[in-house]
Amino acid sequence: MNQQEITLSKDKPLITFALFAYNQEKYIREAIAGAFSQTYSPLQIILSDDCSSDKTFEIMEEEAKKYSDCNGIHKIIINRNPENLGIGGHINKVMTLVDGDLIVVAAGDDISLPERVETIYEVWAQHNFAPASIHSAYYEIDESSARLGLPKGRCINGFSNLDNSLRGLSHVHGATHAWHKNVFSIFGPLRKDLIYEDMVIPTRSMLLGGGVIYIDTPLIEYRISVGVTGTYDQRSHKERLFGVHAQRLLIVHKQQYSDIEKYLGDTPTTKLAMNLVKRQEFLLKFKEQLSNFERINLLLHSLNNSIGGRFLFRVLLVYYAPKLFGLIILLQNTSIGLKNKIRAKFKNK
Repeated sequence: MNQQEITLSKDKPLITFALFAYNQEKYIREAIAGAFSQTYSPLQIILSDDCSSDKTFEIMEEEAKKYSDCNGIHKIIINRNPENLGIGGHINKVMTLVDGDLIVVAAGDDISLPERVETIYEVWAQHNFAPASIHSAYYEIDESSARLGLPKGRCINGFSNLDNSLRGLSHVHGATHAWHKNVFSIFGPLRKDLIYEDMVIPTRSMLLGGGVIYIDTPLIEYRISVGVTGTYDQRSHKERLFGVHAQRLLIVHKQQYSDIEKYLGDTPTTKLAMNLVKRQEFLLKFKEQLSNFERINLLLHSLNNSIGGRFLFRVLLVYYAPKLFGLIILLQNTSIGLKNKIRAKFKNK
């Protein structure tokens, strides 16, 4: 062990593990067990319930008492919101309770592996504590907690460019996320109506300069087919583009634009963020009960607003010819898959 490792082992910072739950009495014990099993210390654990109507909070109290009676080493805080705040509001509330510099978050239906916080800390330290967001690989589990393996589409660390990140070319899986307290102390609270916080907080992290780091080691067991995004992959392309997801993305882009404009001022990236807001507003307007003449006027007006011809063509294709669009996407994915196999074959030779 070198001198730097000795110093880090003696002077480890306090980290906060925040467990968010709402009506998850079926899974919350396993989630809490994962939190209490963490090998990292010093660790503050916050068990927070968003005014559940089931026994989620009672189970939190029960498990916390058991842990305390057994002289558990971690500091435990229990919170129950007097009214349901939603995801954005719930995160804002918990951020007023944290004492750690780094906040490792977890959902009430997932299970964190014991080494999760320790591994995140080690990677954070290896990067001189600069990253403001860290996320990881994960195992998928079913409703009975049986492990299904790794997901087909693995997350990669593609956050080298803020503009590309805004366009959706990189992704943080929120269930595996950890962030620095500065993403809130500098930018302030999230919009209360925000649901996709894992799209907003990485943007803030990139603005702060520390960037986003991906750990290619599974650190949680993620329960599929439950929760806010559990059925997203089962929706049609039309439902994804024009459904409830469109309204949620509008809120995301408004928050991103607000954060970027506040931090950078008037820049090309700020204009891009504003353009993404306009795109979502267009989608929500386009799906309304409009006549063909009204839709044509909307399209022409949108072209003048520099929304983008390729985007508008995609919208028309998804709306009027969803099966054709699905076939195009299938062919594109098949082509990409074949190219990757060919590259891998030549690489192994």
